[in-house]
Amino acid sequence: MNNITILITTYNCAEYIGIAIGSILNQTFPNYELLIIDDGSNDSTEIIIKNFQDKRIKYIKIDHIGRSKALNYGLREAKYDWVALMDADDIWHPQKIERQLHNFSFTKEEITATWSAYFKQKKILYTVDTPVDIKELRGKMALHSFICNPSVIYNKNFVLENGGYDENLTRFEDYDFWLKVLNKISFTIIPEYLVYMRIRAESSSNENKNITRKIVYKIQEKYFDEPKNNIYSLNHIEELKLKGWREYFYGNKIKVRINWLNVNIIDWDYRMYFAFVLTFFPSNILNIIREYRLRIRLKTFVYRLTNKYWLPEKILKEFLLSEKT
Repeated sequence: MNNITILITTYNCAEYIGIAIGSILNQTFPNYELLIIDDGSNDSTEIIIKNFQDKRIKYIKIDHIGRSKALNYGLREAKYDWVALMDADDIWHPQKIERQLHNFSFTKEEITATWSAYFKQKKILYTVDTPVDIKELRGKMALHSFICNPSVIYNKNFVLENGGYDENLTRFEDYDFWLKVLNKISFTIIPEYLVYMRIRAESSSNENKNITRKIVYKIQEKYFDEPKNNIYSLNHIEELKLKGWREYFYGNKIKVRINWLNVNIIDWDYRMYFAFVLTFFPSNILNIIREYRLRIRLKTFVYRLTNKYWLPEKILKEFLLSEKT
């Protein structure tokens, strides 16, 4: 059985990192080192980490260099070839690693990931069901990062040999990397909610969302607008549709119409009709619709109504309760 390195990079996350570490130490899979790269925190992060008495924990504190550089640094420091990523404010299902590694082939270009649930306090707001079909997943990655980073297990050498994470990026370095290697890797997706992603107030601010849109737009520009880097072989109509959707989610609503009006209406699907109409709404209303994931939040709401003991939320509450007692 392969040993793995669980890699956390953290910066001023003392409020949550104890819960994250607790969910790792609670794993049914025991053969790992937990490598924590403290990216220059000036809160009580170090004290909290050192309160855990487990020989598998390796703690390194460095000067603040930023998320991407800290990840690359951590990959170089990792003891084992296979690395599981974890964020300092998220939570793992107790069997997360065990279920991912069951029947995993450990080929260098293979990456395994899981479904994820996004929560605030003790309530799951929505889930992301990463497509199991690889062709569908590759298509969806053109617009959104459907790979939840804290769910990933991969070979560190493959990542480093392909340039690692872009150290000029302040966020979404994972999405940039997936697009860079999309045609080189194979994904094994575990269709279970094994990762719980915390939604924090600062990540929900309008300012943050505006910054997010600009960064994602710029990342996609490298892989879709540059012919030498284009990872999809699209005909003219497919390219216009994709550009329209990209403008809808991250750019200018006027450009949505410009792109799509150059597509014969018989080639439109129902989602394009709906989105096209929404571009005439005031920007603040359009932002609420596209930013707050209303469709998938509605799906989660239905699950909760029809199943009082919806498993992902039940497990989340049980873990948070156990951490307080």
